[in-house]
Amino acid sequence: MIKNLTILSLLMLAAPARTQDTPTEPAPFALAAGELVLTDFVDACASYLGWNILYEKQQLAGAPPSPTKLQRPVVTDRDGCEELLYELLHRRGFAVKSVDLARDIYEVIQRNGPRARELADGARYVQWQAVLDRPTLKRTVITALPLKHLNAQTAQNSLRPFFAGAGAGGQGLQVGTVGSKQSLLLQGLQDQVAQAVRMIQLADVPEKDGTPRSSSRTLNGRLRALEDRIKALEEKIAALSKSLK
Repeated sequence: MIKNLTILSLLMLAAPARTQDTPTEPAPFALAAGELVLTDFVDACASYLGWNILYEKQQLAGAPPSPTKLQRPVVTDRDGCEELLYELLHRRGFAVKSVDLARDIYEVIQRNGPRARELADGARYVQWQAVLDRPTLKRTVITALPLKHLNAQTAQNSLRPFFAGAGAGGQGLQVGTVGSKQSLLLQGLQDQVAQAVRMIQLADVPEKDGTPRSSSRTLNGRLRALEDRIKALEEKIAALSKSLK
C-alpha cells in the first residue's frame, strides 16, 4: 500500500513538470484596423521577426500612393508577417534587400530607384521545393530546377515571353542555364519563380511516343495552355475565398 502511494505521489509531481516543459505557441503578429503608417509597420515587423530593417524615414513617409487603410484587424503567424512585409512594401514601390542574413540585417530600397540592381545581385538561393512552399512571397530568390524530359535551352527560350517586362531594374524573372541540358536557373521574385516552376513541371513530360520534347513551338503552345489553366484556377480559388469570408 505504501509502495502504491509513493508511485502515485511521484506521478502527481511529474505531471506539472511535463506541462511546464511543453513549448508554448508563439504569439501571433497583429495589426489594428485603421490607417497603416509605413514606417510604423516596418518597425512592427522588424520587432516581431527579430530583424534589423534599415530604411530612410523620409523616403518611406513620402511614398505614393495614399496611405494604406485596414478595415479589419490582421492576425497572422511569422510566415504571414514576412509575407505582409514584402507584399505591402512591394505595393508602395519598395523591396527588402538582405544585407547580412547571419545577423538578420535587411534594408528597404526602392524597386525603381538607383540601387534597384542590388536586389538581383543579392538574390537568396532557395531550393525549388521551398519556393513552392511559399508561392506568394515577394522576395528576390534564385533556384535551380532539374528537368527530366525538356531541354534546358528550349525551356529557357519558351519561358521568356511569358515573363518579359514583369519587373523593372532587373527584377523581372531571369531564366538561364549553366551548360547543363537538364537544369534550369530561375531568378526573380519568389512568386514569379514559383509560377515558372509550376509551368515547367506541367510541361516537363515525355511525348506520347516516349521521346523527349525538343520542339520550341510545341513547348510554347503547351506553356500558353498551362498558363491559361493556372490563371483560371487562381481566379476560381480567389472567388471561392471571397465567398467564404
